[in-house]
Amino acid sequence: MRNKAVKYISILLAVFLGLSCTLCVSAYILDPQNVYRWNGKGVRYYSPVYSTVAAAKNYDYDYAIIGSSMVQNISAERFEKELECKPLKITVGAMTPSELLWLYKFANEQNKASDYLISLDLHRLAAAASIEPDSGRFPEHMYSGKGLVQFKYLLGFETWLRFIPLNIILSVNSVLHLPLPESFNSTISEATDINKMCQWDNTDPIGKEEMYKSFLLNTVAFNEGSETEFTANYAKNTQNFLTALSTELDENETLTLLLPPYSALYWAKETEKELEILFDLREQIARFADEHENIRLLDFQAEEYTTDLDKYIDFNHFGEEIQARMETDIFNATIGHTCKQVKQNSKTILDYAFSAREQAAQYKAE
Repeated sequence: MRNKAVKYISILLAVFLGLSCTLCVSAYILDPQNVYRWNGKGVRYYSPVYSTVAAAKNYDYDYAIIGSSMVQNISAERFEKELECKPLKITVGAMTPSELLWLYKFANEQNKASDYLISLDLHRLAAAASIEPDSGRFPEHMYSGKGLVQFKYLLGFETWLRFIPLNIILSVNSVLHLPLPESFNSTISEATDINKMCQWDNTDPIGKEEMYKSFLLNTVAFNEGSETEFTANYAKNTQNFLTALSTELDENETLTLLLPPYSALYWAKETEKELEILFDLREQIARFADEHENIRLLDFQAEEYTTDLDKYIDFNHFGEEIQARMETDIFNATIGHTCKQVKQNSKTILDYAFSAREQAAQYKAE
């Protein structure tokens, strides 16, 4: 009886191990999220948490664009054409400074990019409790490929019940050319195009009336604008963050720091103390850029178009027209902003904020 039990257990273990090995080998060969290699068929973008880091690890690129939703809609195709580079957008919405720093360090460790563009969300720098080179929400098994941790990918729930089934559906559809709704085809195209990774399409401006209404109701549509409690150690945190950036940057690499064009109402909703903190951060970043020959600062926050609320989606985010203008200025190698210019820009921002508040008050009166 005992021998039979041992025999059955041995058979069961052999079947279990055989099935596990088969699943692992299949997942490794198929590699639906490009964890081990770049398969040349584009990224399978189901979530940037799963695909962003794997792309940074395995894709062949020489220009890295890193940041939150403020740069997710950058046209990688236009970058490739204008700058004659091979760009990769390494982005995640509502990215924390720690996550941004970790992604930059991770991309730098791959020794692929010689140029970096990093978008800085001022409110997140000001509100961060601490800033460390921490991977944050990115699962280790999606980028390490080492030790037992990789089995979370090879045998994982997401791989076998989400990634691989979706890949099979995409492959079958590609072979059979099945008639599908245009919206679905568009979604599939974006889900398998590395240049459109993490892009979002709700970019239609809502109009200044809706903007004023949101301002008066004190509502915010995106996470990036919801951080209002700034920490007392914001200056120290930001300095640590900037120092970590420069430590990773080699002398033969270039870094462009981007201060994105928030709307005038973004600044108008801040208190006097909060504006002081944000302006201090702007100057701190500008001084840092001035100290390094291979670091360029682009300050779009005092551009006149930030007062045109008909071009904005919410306080932070803008439509395609501003997106295109921002990209054109990025391509212009002669454009850069010094600390002196940033200080002057802060005065312009303050004027725009006061004007936006007055216009909102007038809208309420009407």
